[in-house]
Amino acid sequence: MIADEAHRSHYNFIQGYARYIREGLPNAIFIGFTATPIELGDRSTVQVFGDYIHVYDLAKAERDKVVVPIIYESRWAKIGLESHAKEFLDKEFEEITEREEVEVKEKLKRRWSRLERVLGSESVLKKLAKDIVEHFEKRCEAIEGKALIACMSRRICVDLYNYIIKLRPEWHDEDDRKGVIKVIMTGSTDDPPEYQPHIRNKYRREQIKKRFADPSSPIKILIVRDMLLTGFDCPCLHTIYVYKPMRGHTLIQAITRVNRVYKDKPAGLVVDYVGIGEALKMAVMQYAKRSPDAHKTFISQEDALLILKEKYEEVRSFLKGIDYSGWRDLNSKELVRLFHKAHNEIVKDDDTKRRFLRAFSALKKAFVLATPHPEALKLKDDIAFFEELRGRVIKASPERVVPPRVDTALKRLVGKVVVLEDIVDLLSESVVKRPKLPILSEEFLKEVSEVEFPNLRIELLRKLLNDEIRIRMRRNVVRYQSFKERLERTIRAYHNRAIGSAKVVEELIKIARELMESIRAGEELGLTEEELAFYDALSRGEIFIASNEELKKLVRELIKTIKNNLSIDWTEHENVKAKVRASVKRLLRRHGFSPARYPMAVELIMRQAEVLYRDWPTLAFEYIGEAMFSPGQSI
Repeated sequence: MIADEAHRSHYNFIQGYARYIREGLPNAIFIGFTATPIELGDRSTVQVFGDYIHVYDLAKAERDKVVVPIIYESRWAKIGLESHAKEFLDKEFEEITEREEVEVKEKLKRRWSRLERVLGSESVLKKLAKDIVEHFEKRCEAIEGKALIACMSRRICVDLYNYIIKLRPEWHDEDDRKGVIKVIMTGSTDDPPEYQPHIRNKYRREQIKKRFADPSSPIKILIVRDMLLTGFDCPCLHTIYVYKPMRGHTLIQAITRVNRVYKDKPAGLVVDYVGIGEALKMAVMQYAKRSPDAHKTFISQEDALLILKEKYEEVRSFLKGIDYSGWRDLNSKELVRLFHKAHNEIVKDDDTKRRFLRAFSALKKAFVLATPHPEALKLKDDIAFFEELRGRVIKASPERVVPPRVDTALKRLVGKVVVLEDIVDLLSESVVKRPKLPILSEEFLKEVSEVEFPNLRIELLRKLLNDEIRIRMRRNVVRYQSFKERLERTIRAYHNRAIGSAKVVEELIKIARELMESIRAGEELGLTEEELAFYDALSRGEIFIASNEELKKLVRELIKTIKNNLSIDWTEHENVKAKVRASVKRLLRRHGFSPARYPMAVELIMRQAEVLYRDWPTLAFEYIGEAMFSPGQSI
């Protein structure tokens, strides 16, 4: 017999479930799966199912990137409980949570009730509401996501909700589909009137849970007592505010709601308002005790702050001698020059650029981990400057240096800093968006060559050429392959210190001019882009003879011959490729093509065909569509 969530019910061998299931299945082998085995006086998962066969704990899951780490933040002092109340709470907490059977012992029920009165007092809840609102808003400046608030009673859930919406009235909405904050709890018509707006049937509760788990939903915060603290999966949930005594498997189940992997979420956050720190340490050691990295599963916010400062200094080291402290107060012209200067330092060489981008990525994650610690927020402006600089470096890079993923972290922090009409924006916006601007023109080359900082000047020219060559090679391999190779040789020589910055700029401008001349020469032949690609393959891209009408006729016949032999996914099937190659050979023989150039010509033609017609069915439909919607055309 296999039991999932084996810690929940398989106990009591005298007059309980364990006895009856074994009487019914006397010869069965029992195997249990659980994330939180129980080891209490009258309940032991190991005693019921036997010793562990295999253990996959939190530390291993984090190492495998299945979950994210959890940051622990204590905010006990923020709600201002008096010292005698704190002493009382410590004692009550220890006794009440010792065996987690409060519902079966009246003595413990009375203690729970006393504790609930202290934590549910008006003065304390008002401070709690204010602190949660401010904390969550600052948290969402660093990373978008959602939060749970775990309270110890339904009364506290309702009262806390009321205090929160007094601070943020716009967060309230009676519609289950709207509003920022909701209470999820069970109840009946016999409950007090103030409970009734929050008591819903099972269907409505399930709908709110689904909406909460949807990152695009306006519902950002749920207040609960017990519901959702186990078995609820919401990857975009990044913070849980704990305002109820918990320990052992109950505590682990609750806090691991925030450790699901989601986009760029570097960690979940547990905010402690009742002093669960020691209980948390014990629970972690209990459920990750077989792993040597168990102590790394949870990180205090102070440790996260130390990591942030270390990563911050690492990024700063790339910009030695550059004062960016007052960058938000600079006018447009001064800001342009500052970013140019900083950019110039980052693009000394490809290795420096890659190290900067890696260092900033680590800094960004560390900032999210440490937010909203006051010391972390002091670095907000500097990190915003680094983020803007990173964006400029990526946009001006010839190659894709990072995965094309939209970052949610820091986006509110950075925002749109300023609209700058400078050469960096001209390059990053114009080249990336590909408008019809004379990018390859003498005027543009002159502007780029006059950029003040040499490393930045080379980086911009390199990106300009690389992008133009890469796009044109998608249609014509032969003509532009040599330009690609020359560009790579020039940059390699510069990075190896074989040539200086002035010489490399001169060589890059020379390549750009020759590229422009090559494009013009191709256009003068009067061929379409498709026809020009095969013209270059036949002439090996070296000689352009506008009067060679026979060669142009051959090109048009060659295109027709190739298309007649294409089929779906033809580049993946050798028999189809062989058929195309044979038809090309027959055509060239009929036209008396020079035997000396025959093998080379066939190979170049096949390369061009694979580049142009890799997605042949899609292209075929595009051609049909163009014919259908062209004036005077019919099919």
